[in-house]
Amino acid sequence: MGELENAGVLSNTYIFFTSDNGFHHGEHRIPRQKWRPYEEDIQIPLVVRGPGVAAGATTYKLVLNTDYLPTFTDLAGEQSPPYVDGRSLRPVLNESVTSWRSAILLEAAANYSPAYYGIRTASTNGITRRKYVEYAGGARELYNLESDAYELTNRYNATTPPTGLASRLKALKSCGADAAVTCRVAENGP
Repeated sequence: MGELENAGVLSNTYIFFTSDNGFHHGEHRIPRQKWRPYEEDIQIPLVVRGPGVAAGATTYKLVLNTDYLPTFTDLAGEQSPPYVDGRSLRPVLNESVTSWRSAILLEAAANYSPAYYGIRTASTNGITRRKYVEYAGGARELYNLESDAYELTNRYNATTPPTGLASRLKALKSCGADAAVTCRVAENGP
């Protein structure tokens, strides 16, 4: 920061700080490891400083690693390549965002943990933050993250499955480079 300030470019420079998630140390009765669908595994810090970013502002928008490339190209005044499926964070950073994704896909291959696909939603338009996970072996988990932030009580009930979440998860799982519109609809859905 000092070097940037001394060079006279700090006021025109964006600085992004992020990290990796940590390992389990007994949470969810997992002695060590990661790559699970729990909040400890999927949340990582992101701190941004730069032109148009309000000092001390905090947002709880769902951001993905795939958002970095479109953000950096947008901030540089360039177009993102057509194969990019992330979104520029510029409207989130300058607080001009009018709509944003309300869900993200969670996934892990069997070589790291039990294989799963899941969906994590944000609180929007009166809809509660939830998480729904389908494991390869058939197990299911459903959490209300508003009332159960630590994901201690699995609310999944096979007689009343979360059909809306399952449908959005199915759409997110089928996303690919040629299905960007379908992916955005699934991310933006109710």
